Amino acid sequence: MWRDLVFQRMLSDYRGGLVRRPDEIRSRRNNFVSLRIVIYTDRDIIYIYMDMSDGTVRQTEIFIFKY
Repeated sequence: MWRDLVFQRMLSDYRGGLVRRPDEIRSRRNNFVSLRIVIYTDRDIIYIYMDMSDGTVRQTEIFIFKY
């Protein structure tokens, strides 16, 4: 019973785009050109820029929370 539930969850995640096929991961990895990391200490944020081979730039923001 639980195996069926796990399989259904995996299938729904795959259809929803949360899980990528290995060939999609591989092709995306091949398009990666360079990585730039910019750290702003005054704003407590880190930007990660990934330059792709098709000329696009993907950006990720990491916020640093202080206690």
